[in-house]
Amino acid sequence: MRIIQDFNNNWKFTKFLPSYSLRDEEVVWEDVSLPHTYNATPCDGDKRNFKRYTCYEKCFHISKAYMDKKIFLYFGAAYTTAYVYMNGKPVGSHEGGYSAFCLEISDFVSFDTENHLTVEVMNGTLAAKSGLYCDAKLIMTEKNHISLTGYSSSGVKITTQNLTENRADVDISIKTDLKDNPALNISLMADIFDTNGRFITSSSTPISRTPLNLFCDETHLTLYIPNPVLWNGKKNQPLYTARIRLISKGEILDEVNKSFGINNSLNTAFFWGMSNELCHMVRYIS
Repeated sequence: MRIIQDFNNNWKFTKFLPSYSLRDEEVVWEDVSLPHTYNATPCDGDKRNFKRYTCYEKCFHISKAYMDKKIFLYFGAAYTTAYVYMNGKPVGSHEGGYSAFCLEISDFVSFDTENHLTVEVMNGTLAAKSGLYCDAKLIMTEKNHISLTGYSSSGVKITTQNLTENRADVDISIKTDLKDNPALNISLMADIFDTNGRFITSSSTPISRTPLNLFCDETHLTLYIPNPVLWNGKKNQPLYTARIRLISKGEILDEVNKSFGINNSLNTAFFWGMSNELCHMVRYIS
């Protein structure tokens, strides 16, 4: 199924101007590990006020044993705009300094030889955190898999509907990336467990096809939780877990586990659970 590898170590970092060549002798590289930020210290010259391009580089190998896999790079965040290159070729970009993103690199990697990854990050505003300040991962999946490039890279979105004291309807939206093969008989199954790991409910459905005989890339499953325990940040923090599996002929092709809480929003204020306790938001400042 899904193979997830830590991708935080053995990076090199430099600050540079776009006019510089990254191979220029004037460019000074330092060894870093992720998460990494280059301007978290108090103002001292150009560090905290640095508003230019920066660059991260990493070399790595992938075995030929994974040639039949789909290969992805996952970044927890990059502040604020990132441009990703693999072996000198542009893979993709991401704007927004606070959201995760995931890019497929299957067509850009070489096997059993050195791969060269470059991530250019532009710090557009003054901030306490800049650069690749969250974890990174290398993810490999089967060709048929739950999408990694939707909904901030998980492929699964969970929402609660029709919430009462006796019942919560849970809608699970699942994005998939599938090859068109009528013999696959692919289906999706979702199981929900309570905060203690006890099974609550389950639902499954075959993945439908369009008139063009192509797989639908988004599927919805609706489940209900009896007597839901509501999230209260001051008193109680129950987390349910949804386990989503992509299945073909009894074989599990992919699996994603996603935790979620259930609460109730009233008007424009946000309240914990069904109570009238107003939630006070806290802003983190480094």
